[in-house]
Amino acid sequence: MKRWSYLFIVLLALASFCSATANDKTGKLSIGGQAGFSVGFGSAFSEQKIIYTYGDDHFLEYWVKNELRYEWGMKMKYGLKPNWALAGTYEYQATKPSVVGIKGGGGHLDGRILDNFRCAAVNIIYIRFPERITSSYYTGGVGWYMIEEGKDKPGMNIGAGAESF
Repeated sequence: MKRWSYLFIVLLALASFCSATANDKTGKLSIGGQAGFSVGFGSAFSEQKIIYTYGDDHFLEYWVKNELRYEWGMKMKYGLKPNWALAGTYEYQATKPSVVGIKGGGGHLDGRILDNFRCAAVNIIYIRFPERITSSYYTGGVGWYMIEEGKDKPGMNIGAGAESF
C-alpha cells in the first residue's frame, strides 16, 4: 500500500507540472491520478451459480454476486473545448464477492469468483464549470476490461466526479 501511495503522489506532482491553467484547457494536455468508488453492471456482476464437485458423490453449489469496491488509476486528458475533453485512462478496480446461497455437503468455499481487474478506456468528459479551479464533471466512454486471459472483453462506462487543477 505504501508503494501505491508514493506512486499516487508522483502522479499528482506530474499533473501539477503538466496540467493547464484553470481557465481554458483547449488544446492542452494534462496527466493526473484518480481514485473513486465504482458500481458494476452486466453479466460479471449478476448472480452466478457455481458448482464445485469432488469425489464421486460430493458437491458444493453456491451463488455469488460480485460487487465493485474501489478503483484508482491514471488519466491523460486533452482539452477539446472549454467544457469538453478527451481522456485516456488506465484503472485498477477491486471487487468483493458476496455469497448469496450455499447448497451441498463438505468441501470449502473461498468466495473468490471475480478478483481484481484492470481497464483501459477512452472517455469523453463534460466539465461543468471550466472557469473554476475545482469543478464537477461527467464522463463516459468505451474500454477494454482485462479480467483474466480468455475472458477479457470490451465494455462501456459512465461516471461523475470532481477534479482540481
